[in-house]
Amino acid sequence: MYAYWFAARGHETPLHLERMLLTAWDGIAHGVHLRWAYVAVTTERPSFTQSRKGALENFLADLYPLIQPES
Repeated sequence: MYAYWFAARGHETPLHLERMLLTAWDGIAHGVHLRWAYVAVTTERPSFTQSRKGALENFLADLYPLIQPES
């Protein structure tokens, strides 16, 4: 299982297209060049179970507040 998303100051998205559109909009409308982080978390697929999925979801719930971009 693989979870990822892009994060920049004031923006988050799992979609490449949305990231590109946000980058273009902020550049044109606000003169700001966004610096994006690619956040990725993975777990082993061969041993994947519902409990492993739950553990990954819990890990992400704990991790997210620690790495959330500043607004």
